[in-house]
Amino acid sequence: MYFFHIITVGITILQFVSLIVAQNLECTVEQYEYAPNKRDQFCVFRSLAWKKGKPEPEFTGSNASRVALVDCDLPSIPDGFFDQFPRLETLVARNGTLETLKIKNHIKFVYADKNQITKLLIESSDTMLKELHVQENPLMGINTIMHSLKGLEVMDLSKTAIAEYNEGIIDLSQFASLPNLTELYATNMHAHYVENNNRLTLPKLKLLDLSGNPITPSNFDLEVFRTTPNLEELYLRDTIMSNLIVSDIRQDLPALKRLYLDGNSFRCDLLELLLAHFKEKDVETPTQSRKCQLGFESIQGLCCLSFIKYVPRNNTEGTVTQSPTDSGATTTTSIPTDTTRTKELDSPESNTTNEILLYVGIGLAVLVGVAIIAFLAFKLTKKHQLVPTHDSTPHDDL
Repeated sequence: MYFFHIITVGITILQFVSLIVAQNLECTVEQYEYAPNKRDQFCVFRSLAWKKGKPEPEFTGSNASRVALVDCDLPSIPDGFFDQFPRLETLVARNGTLETLKIKNHIKFVYADKNQITKLLIESSDTMLKELHVQENPLMGINTIMHSLKGLEVMDLSKTAIAEYNEGIIDLSQFASLPNLTELYATNMHAHYVENNNRLTLPKLKLLDLSGNPITPSNFDLEVFRTTPNLEELYLRDTIMSNLIVSDIRQDLPALKRLYLDGNSFRCDLLELLLAHFKEKDVETPTQSRKCQLGFESIQGLCCLSFIKYVPRNNTEGTVTQSPTDSGATTTTSIPTDTTRTKELDSPESNTTNEILLYVGIGLAVLVGVAIIAFLAFKLTKKHQLVPTHDSTPHDDL
């Protein structure tokens, strides 16, 4: 019995020692791609596991300024982790189970995509954070931390739940408290509206990416961007837009250099007008290499809905009236005729002749149908007549 107790205690000690050894964690130094086409030397931890209520793992200290936690099962990053990396500037926490993300003051760049983050904690208002990437997380709001991010320059909220919990609205005014924000990525957020109800200015914003949001054209106006006076790049790719009202794009976006419109459903005649206007105003419309689907054709590398323009015989070009400008004047833009997508109207005489022939053809078809039905009915009647049998014939008396 005594010997059995000794064995049990020994096994327990071995298990405890093995647990301690397993929790003394040390990273591996490697070249790591922390963002698309961006690689650098990182101190990398992979597949760590820790649950709340259990002792925190002990990390081996390092002077590394770039650390990555990859494929880790952590509800949050243990406080002891930050204590062991006092020079940490770039933190990557990717493809894990993080629910809460705490950002310490000395951290400048955070890449925490593909987690389960619903809560962001900023240590204090004097944070040095310059870039925050939290795409592909069920994050519902960021208003509580905005006042602490005065130095933030780049924010990526793509594929978060922020717009869904704001009635499908991306409200630009909530970013106005970030005076140094230069790039904002808000793609694939299921947003239908882009608004700035408080008309607050984003003075340094140069890039805004709204790609992948099913924006409602009837509620979308480029005037909303008048509060971004230095915006140079605007992405409206794959927003399922079929209409875009433009009077003078320089009134709404005076600094715009590039406008991305790939993957929308503009009619080709409208797209021609838009591209001509943008070219006149020195706005580039870069394209991606795409194959146009059935019913679409390509104009300057952009796919658009095919449309047959009806042009009177005596005219060589038509005019499309645009919406009135702010001054009250109405502008018109000429559309050159395109023989590949133009169809002339038939003359009234030709239409009348065609109608007569159509009526005659219908009448003949009706007569032939009646004749066929009558013939079939006659044949069926003959087929079902009673045939006299031998028993039914009268017999002479013998």
